[in-house]
Amino acid sequence: MQTARQNEPLDITRKDVENYVRMRFYTEFTLIKEKLALFEKKYKCNFSQFEQAVTGAGEEDFERWDDYIEWKAFNKKYNRLKEKKI
Repeated sequence: MQTARQNEPLDITRKDVENYVRMRFYTEFTLIKEKLALFEKKYKCNFSQFEQAVTGAGEEDFERWDDYIEWKAFNKKYNRLKEKKI
């Protein structure tokens, strides 16, 4: 059974769309910041220090290398979003 409201156009304003985009941006930004904080807590250093340790290590540690690749991607995304900040 359809209600009369289903056939009516939605009343969405430009402000509603702006708020939605802003909310999505800050949600993604916050999740990325939290992921970066988890890596920093796990390895007790920042990304630059970790990168030097992983790339300069003589013997490969696959778990650390996987974390390095993931951390690097989150770091890159964080920097892009930071530049875009709305």
